[in-house]
Amino acid sequence: MVGCHSAFYSRVHSRPWPSPPLGNTAMTTFVRRNSERLVIAFGVAAALGLGVIAFRPDPAQAQAASGIAAQRVAVADVLGITDRLLSTEKYTSGQRTQVEVLNRGLQPMQTELETLVAQYRGMDDTNPEKQPLGQSIGTKEQTFRQEAQRAQAQLEAFKTAQATEAYRLVSEAADKLASELGYSLVIASRTGPIQIRSDNVSGAIQEMLARPVIRVAAGDDLSDRLMKQFGLTDPPKATPVGDSTTPAPK
Repeated sequence: MVGCHSAFYSRVHSRPWPSPPLGNTAMTTFVRRNSERLVIAFGVAAALGLGVIAFRPDPAQAQAASGIAAQRVAVADVLGITDRLLSTEKYTSGQRTQVEVLNRGLQPMQTELETLVAQYRGMDDTNPEKQPLGQSIGTKEQTFRQEAQRAQAQLEAFKTAQATEAYRLVSEAADKLASELGYSLVIASRTGPIQIRSDNVSGAIQEMLARPVIRVAAGDDLSDRLMKQFGLTDPPKATPVGDSTTPAPK
């Protein structure tokens, strides 16, 4: 037994066991993985550092930002002044003239209808011409209504053109005045005491939307100066806005 053990011991210790490759050892793998992690971590840190440098505030940009914050803002009741301008003789006389022109075109048809209606009413029911005359009156009345609707549409288009012109004039005057006074921004908003004059929700909401600015310094309100430019002495008044169901108070 002793001899066998000695022989086994001799074979075990004399056998040339191959050494594992250096690259496959657990220690080498651990070092390699951690070195890769270190490289990645260093890359991330470098990127973050560059990011901090890249996003460092530029003095010129900071100055520009402060300049934006320091811009002067003015307010003007453009809608109120436009409404007052439309009530002046220049625009009301134009509307009267337009109505007269349109009525002159409708007057002959209306006169003819009135004559035929009077003739129809004076006829006896046994008159054979009464029924054809009634049919003719119905046809002419329908034509007259169509022409009257067309004339009304023309009048509305005329009033819209007037309102557009007045709004443009007031807006351009506000822009020019603000530029002369050193303002970089003008907000169109109702000013003065809050007074809702409409008696319906739709009109009240429109009056509220016409006042986006709640508070403004008196010196930054250009409304009075614009009123004087257009020769308007009275302050702008909120105009009640009606809806399709409830008429607005006059």
